[in-house]
This record gives sequence, structure tokens and C-alpha cells, in this order.
Amino acid sequence: MKLLALIRHGTIGLADLTEAARALSSQPAVDRCVLDVCEDAAQAQAAGYIGMLELWGRDLRADLLNKLAPSAEVYAVDELIEKAPPSGLFQGIKLVAPWTLKPGLDAVEGRRHWDEHVPLALSVHLGACAYVRHWVRAVLAPQILSYQGIATLWFSTESDLRERLFAQPGDQRRIAQDVDEFIGRNCAFATRERQFHKGQVRFAVSAI
Repeated sequence: MKLLALIRHGTIGLADLTEAARALSSQPAVDRCVLDVCEDAAQAQAAGYIGMLELWGRDLRADLLNKLAPSAEVYAVDELIEKAPPSGLFQGIKLVAPWTLKPGLDAVEGRRHWDEHVPLALSVHLGACAYVRHWVRAVLAPQILSYQGIATLWFSTESDLRERLFAQPGDQRRIAQDVDEFIGRNCAFATRERQFHKGQVRFAVSAI
């Protein structure tokens, strides 16, 4: 089971958020805990989020995240690994992109469109070393927008994200045209990992 919590900008400090993640990692139900932190203040403000908390475990409940209320928008998700992430602490950039369904489209059609989008995404985003999708099964805590999907694209370096997000001229237009078939509203923000295990934390290099 996996939960994702999008952390709203301006609602909690990074030190308090880190401490909350550390405490969560010590809970018996939590097998793994990752905090993806947006280190660019302007980008976090524009997206409306300072990061995303990822929890894996057994019988995870939304009330585990009560200490983060009202900062967190919590979702139960199905994790769909389209291009496997590297093992261990990821030292690169993780681009987080939540999105809502296009008005008038139901969840079944939205899922079909997103599944069909995967081959295009893999062929276009050549700089990404991993691609993981999260399909929202349930909203577990109040949200500003009802997101249906949350994608993560992983890049080993900042230059890979900056220069190789799109492989060829025209690819950005192709992606935009395709997602317009099923996405209503979306945002994106770049993050770095902080991994927690039973109260211990490991930071990506730039976060030290």
C-alpha cells in the first residue's frame, strides 16, 4: 500500500516537516518513508507545494498524518512503475507532476488515456532515468484540487532535466497535445529526496 501527501506551500516549515517525516518512519505500519523537497522557493510558491511525502507500508491510515494537518493533501494510490528508479538514495532531481481529470471525462476514460500516454512519454523524456505514475484510488484528507494522477520523472542531473526533458524539437508540443485529451489542471515542481528509516534520515547531496 502507498500513500502520497502533497505538502502545501506556506503551511509548515521545512524543519517541522522533516521532523514529522522522521516520526512517521518510526511507526510500525510504515515500511519506507521518502520526503521529496522542493528547494526552489519561487517554484514551490508557483506550484503551491513545498514537497511530497511518500509512504509505503501495511494498513496505512490517513490519521498517521494528523500531525501534518492542515498542510497535507493525502491520497491512497496505485504505484505504476514504467521505468524503474535506481536503488538506494537518489541523488538527482525528481519532478513531481499532479494533475486533475479534464472536465467531462470519467476516471475510466482518464486512466485509459494516461495508460496510452506512457509510450509517448518514454520516447520523449529521454533524459529521465525513471518514470513512476501514481493513480489516485481515494482522497484521504482535504484537498484544494481533486488530483487523479501524480507522475514522477527522475533525472540524474539538473542538466538532464533542463536540456533533455524533451528529446527533439516539437516534442513539447506533442506532449501538450496528448495530455490535453485527459488532463484538466496540473502543476510541476522539482524535488530532492530525503529518505527516512526508523527515525534515521539520509539526504541527497545538495540538501546536506
